[in-house]
Amino acid sequence: MNRHIWLPVEQVRLLDRFSNKATNGTLYLTATHLIFVESSSNNSTSAGQEVWILHHHIASVEKLSLTTTGCPLVIQCRNFRVVHFVVQKERDCHDVYSSLLRLLRPGELAQQDYWM
Repeated sequence: MNRHIWLPVEQVRLLDRFSNKATNGTLYLTATHLIFVESSSNNSTSAGQEVWILHHHIASVEKLSLTTTGCPLVIQCRNFRVVHFVVQKERDCHDVYSSLLRLLRPGELAQQDYWM
């Protein structure tokens, strides 16, 4: 059952905490990775930036309170990387958050799928 392989979540911003710049793009959630792909309109001269995060490298996921710009999602990795996303729709943010929490516990996920 592949209910955790998502269609893309569009209109997501990746925040760079060092330069205070935001990059717009699409967030993909697969069975093994969280992938952010920069929109082609942001940088028309070259291919868009891609950020790949292996689920195994994620230490914690935090969904912050809704703001006027969207719903912030903070991912802290085991390699000390911290990634800040702002998802425009709160429902999409909650779906990504809850799916990531399930995917971070693969043993429990396998048992749930087995019994369903």
